[in-house]
Amino acid sequence: FVGLFQQNCFEKKCRTGVLQGGKVEDAGSDPDCYKEFCSSKEGIASNACVNNQIRLFNVNESESLGPYMARYLGAKWYRGENYYLQIDSHSEFVKNWDTKLIRMLHDAPAKKPVLSTYPPGQDFNWKDTPGFKMCNSEFAKSQIEWQIIRLDASGPSLSIPKEPPYAPFVAAGFFFTIGDVLAEVPFDPLLPWIFMGEEISMSSRLWTSGYDIFSPPSNVLNHYYVRRHYPKFWESVNRFFKKSIHNDLVEIVIKRVKHMLGYPESRLELISPLSVLYRAEDWGMGSKRSFDVYLKMVGIEPITKTI
Repeated sequence: FVGLFQQNCFEKKCRTGVLQGGKVEDAGSDPDCYKEFCSSKEGIASNACVNNQIRLFNVNESESLGPYMARYLGAKWYRGENYYLQIDSHSEFVKNWDTKLIRMLHDAPAKKPVLSTYPPGQDFNWKDTPGFKMCNSEFAKSQIEWQIIRLDASGPSLSIPKEPPYAPFVAAGFFFTIGDVLAEVPFDPLLPWIFMGEEISMSSRLWTSGYDIFSPPSNVLNHYYVRRHYPKFWESVNRFFKKSIHNDLVEIVIKRVKHMLGYPESRLELISPLSVLYRAEDWGMGSKRSFDVYLKMVGIEPITKTI
């Protein structure tokens, strides 16, 4: 919150939606970040809380449905703003992050640009340094990831480019684009517990809907990737039901993603239960560009599982 609501941002009436989950008995209660910020000197000075610039939704751990559903719920806070920024929690920002992102977006040579990458970790010298590019992909080898396509960032540019470089993929933990995206490429509300698979599905849906993806020329935020000894989302459903049920559930739901991406083992006649594809066409590929062309562009072959 402190990094988000810098002076230039709160004066321009930035709006922030926060999906806050917590309360795990065996790990201690999580702090209420909203209350802590609003009572802090930075929060009071920003007037963000009294001006209703923070839209808050608290979710009990027992009711959480994983990161993709958090993206879906987070998008419900959109109220017609010009731009849309999605980030994970546990992040820090550079000064004037908002004006820098807007300038980068306008510098991108496309009508509908998306800026996205994996932010650098907190141990990097990251502030205003060359950004990482989203270029790498592979088919998952773990048996509990069902050969879904995993994405990764390549190294940063040697120097900060004059305009955002093209990239084939978006990162779910940080992307910035025009507000129209939520009407044109809405989040699928029927992907509970999905983690691996959300980024390749959003990347392909964005591109086929006419959006071009770019990496930010320089870093505007970082992310704390490792929080040891804190519970993870996949442990919650196991805790409230039975051990390993998370993997059993994802094995069913991931068929919806793989069907959209053209995996032969997820053809319609092989899907069971068929209800996993309920209204899948409503949150499928766009109609502006061919998905086959996208696969050729990024070099992914779902049939042979090769890159």
